[in-house]
Amino acid sequence: MRVSLQLSGTYRTLRDSYDHYREIFKNVELDIFLCISTVYDYTSQKYLYYKNWTRQYKCPKHDRTIMLNKDKLTEYLKNDYDFADFIVIDNDRNTPRGTGDDKSRAYYGMKKNKCNNLRKEYEKRNNFKYDIVIDSRTDWLLFNIKDFDMYYNGDNFDSSPSPYNILTQEQFNKFGENVFVKKSVELKTEINLLPLFEDVKNNKKLYAIDMGKNGDHYFIWDGFAFGNPDVMNIYCNFNLSKEKNYPPNSRLWKGGYCPEARLQNYLLKEKINIIGLSIYNYYYYYRRVQVTRNIKKLI
Repeated sequence: MRVSLQLSGTYRTLRDSYDHYREIFKNVELDIFLCISTVYDYTSQKYLYYKNWTRQYKCPKHDRTIMLNKDKLTEYLKNDYDFADFIVIDNDRNTPRGTGDDKSRAYYGMKKNKCNNLRKEYEKRNNFKYDIVIDSRTDWLLFNIKDFDMYYNGDNFDSSPSPYNILTQEQFNKFGENVFVKKSVELKTEINLLPLFEDVKNNKKLYAIDMGKNGDHYFIWDGFAFGNPDVMNIYCNFNLSKEKNYPPNSRLWKGGYCPEARLQNYLLKEKINIIGLSIYNYYYYYRRVQVTRNIKKLI
């Protein structure tokens, strides 16, 4: 089975993501494509425990940027990774980044589209078509929820898919803020997506990371999703600005107004069957980043 993994974003935790998915998909013929910008955004703030917030700690944004040298970054990606193809977008400090606003999400979507085009051009040059296309971010790792053992007490799992929801003050004090800026979850439980790959090969169906379910609808994220190439071409052509011209779907997350709900409504209008990965105990791990020695070499 030939699988295309398409990563887009800023550098952030690209090394972790690349190695993680190479390990998960070692039993399939995997090619990885990348669309990345020269903006390196990171956090300068500290985490604070905040029990009344949804995730029980106050999550600082990536509030600082440095600019990476495009030539240095390109050479580094060529020498230290094995991508089927990649593109580096040369930007400035004003480039939208992961703030969660519409401008940054639209820019992020543009990079998804460029990465998808790399894959389509690669297929054309080599006269074949992938069986499965996965779209993800440079800073998301897929895990079985059972591997988030630091957040659990035995089998006392929280009812929501997010492992962070039950982090207590005691646990926060024990781990400290470094647990959020260093890779602190290990791949212990096998992730086997092959049955799901077979399920979508010839169907207009998409699996995605989700934040739970309301009635017939999962509340999906746009950070990890897969389907066959035709479905993923639709997925990666999502245009947030265009979709905002249509009325929101009130049955979806946050009344249909947030970018994720706009994406989901767009997919539903395309008659795509969307299934959340939480029913298989799959969820994402995401950490903040700081400036490392290796990153400083790319400035």
